[in-house]
Amino acid sequence: MSRREADFAGASNRDRVVSAIYETVLRPHLYDAFMEAWSDHVTNALQDLEAIQAAQAGELLLAQDKELTEHFGRAFEILEQIGRKAPSASGQGVAAASGFALRLDTLGCVVEASADAARLFPVGTPLEVFERHLFAGASEALHTILQGDTATPVVLGTDFLPRHVIARGQDSGVLIEALEIAWTDETGEMLRRSFKLSKAELEVVRNLAGGLTLRAIAEETGRSEHTIRNQTKSILAKTGAPGQVDLVRMVAFLAQRPMRSRPMVPSETVRTMSDGMQMQVFEFGDPKGQPVVFIHGMLDGMTALRRHADLWSRHGLRVIAPIRPGFGLSTAVKRADQAEPVFTAHLHELLCALDVAEVTLLGYMGGAVYAYAFNAAHPEWVAGMVMVSGGVPLRSLVQIAQMAPRQQVVAYTARFAAPLLPPILRAGISQIDGKDVQAFIEALYRPGTHDHTVIKRLGIADLMRDEYRFSAQQGHKGFAADSHLVVRDWSRFLRQAPKNVILVHGRHDPAITASSVEQFQADHPYMTLHLHEDCGQLVFYERPDLVIAALHQAISVSSKTA
Repeated sequence: MSRREADFAGASNRDRVVSAIYETVLRPHLYDAFMEAWSDHVTNALQDLEAIQAAQAGELLLAQDKELTEHFGRAFEILEQIGRKAPSASGQGVAAASGFALRLDTLGCVVEASADAARLFPVGTPLEVFERHLFAGASEALHTILQGDTATPVVLGTDFLPRHVIARGQDSGVLIEALEIAWTDETGEMLRRSFKLSKAELEVVRNLAGGLTLRAIAEETGRSEHTIRNQTKSILAKTGAPGQVDLVRMVAFLAQRPMRSRPMVPSETVRTMSDGMQMQVFEFGDPKGQPVVFIHGMLDGMTALRRHADLWSRHGLRVIAPIRPGFGLSTAVKRADQAEPVFTAHLHELLCALDVAEVTLLGYMGGAVYAYAFNAAHPEWVAGMVMVSGGVPLRSLVQIAQMAPRQQVVAYTARFAAPLLPPILRAGISQIDGKDVQAFIEALYRPGTHDHTVIKRLGIADLMRDEYRFSAQQGHKGFAADSHLVVRDWSRFLRQAPKNVILVHGRHDPAITASSVEQFQADHPYMTLHLHEDCGQLVFYERPDLVIAALHQAISVSSKTA
């Protein structure tokens, strides 16, 4: 290809990318098409690997495309203004959905209804009939969506079950789905303890979760609307919620957690750290067992721990699982380079508060980097380390080139065009929020691969979907911070040689190849590599016994050397 032809191809690819990113903003299910176009553009820009390796970060042509950067920034702003959609309960149509679901046309007439909803509102029900069952102020909010005056979803209080529904605008009208919030004393106490809310502020939160407007809350409580508005601003500032809808979503999450059938989670708290930031912490297993600190990856969160929850007590393990900044309910950092030092400081503070010492670190996928970082800062607290499908320092572009396509393009973007990463991640979050999360999973684990087969065989797609949504609760923030760190050479964390390190890895891992891990272990002979020929990245799901065995080995070695 001539230089002129290459330039033309680059321009053509860029035009496809610009068109695709705006399409994705409006239609999250087109995210895969956008990522394909972006991958082609990145591949074209990074053809000369030797020139790229010789260039200085931040001076690359890919990151200097000001026009493209402006388009990405504009798309990101639109995504943020639109806000996040409540995850759809069903990937099927409204009529086939389980639970309560309605679709209204632009005039408010019911045009589609699930079996539960059709008992009250059969197809053809006019808007005025539906409005009779809404709490004060909800009709006005519904009309703003019907008229297209807002793209932000609204929570509506009703006089039927479910007591709360969330309505969001679509091209053809409004989709209404159940958002059941069971407010309990435990929910109120959790909010008070976690965010230092006053009694009056808790009352406002409870009423907002009940679907009341600020004016209705003022009438209900006998306070002025001005007072309620100020209290709401204080609540948003304390909780970090961007707006009322986000606050209600968070309350719904907290309120539902105690009701879920999850005896595997004996402890779940949100701690306020000394710097004022929040850290969500889970505990699994035997409270008196051998302490293990689980450090999660980007997407999977607590999935593997939940799936195998019965194993931890059975094997005498107390698994402490702190949620890193920007994931779940843990406060996000302001800059990507703050994620590691903030988490390291918070984990140290947490272990001091729990009076736990000599822990075994269990780093999972991208969380492995943070495990090495903690050991580098506080080696006296670490008895041993087990890294499952963990990352390695990326010292060569060849390592990125060996990744599966989706992981590869995100890694290239994070490494060479970091300013463009937030809108890419934010668009992906929209796909996770929507009904196309299955497509998101299949882009990571392509049909025909070992891990895709594992997902189908074990039936864990729904579990992974729920955990992806948990991880993405704050949008792209945690992912952006991780991407900044994991695609670089973080070998500085290995200067303090970790003791007793076991690497558990699958030969078919699509992100970190077996050859990369083998070279990593060869460069650090104090590490032990367990490379399993019949496993992929999801080895923790497929063969938890291998992880348990490695933990026992690490604990046994540390006991002998103590």
